[in-house]
Amino acid sequence: MYLTTEIFKGELLIASPNNNCEENEQLKWFIENYEPKILQCLLGQIYYDLKDHTIVAGDNYDLLLTGGEYTVNGEKYTFKGLKYILACFIYFYYQRENSIITSQFGGNVPQFEKADAVSLNGKIKRNWNNAQRLLNPKCNCTLNTCDVTLWEFLSHKEFDCNKYTPKFYEGGYLC
Repeated sequence: MYLTTEIFKGELLIASPNNNCEENEQLKWFIENYEPKILQCLLGQIYYDLKDHTIVAGDNYDLLLTGGEYTVNGEKYTFKGLKYILACFIYFYYQRENSIITSQFGGNVPQFEKADAVSLNGKIKRNWNNAQRLLNPKCNCTLNTCDVTLWEFLSHKEFDCNKYTPKFYEGGYLC
């Protein structure tokens, strides 16, 4: 497992209204179950190379996971890293599954004392779209951001792109 629950802050914040360990365990479950599936779909054979590789700070696999700045032919690039992309997708799945609580009486919208339930649809869609934007080589320059896509990063860092078979597509951008 590459992700930890600590990455879920800022725009990816998953707040626990009850401050209980159960919700943290649930998030860990989502990470454990979705991370390998997403990575396999995103990276193809490179996923297995990553699993077999011992990550050393500063090497290409470390940069692939954590992101950062790098230089190619004198030009600087910034890649957000797979951890960020994974966290955006896992945020989407976690929030989608937790927007309704299943009980013995059917589905219920969560309710808390001294709080109103508000829709997280905008934030959920934004995080999904952020991840999609970093996968699609044709759509990386939007909203004045020109982050390097996963494919561009793999090409720059001379990963064997014949092993890269992105198949993670569940409808593209959400509106």
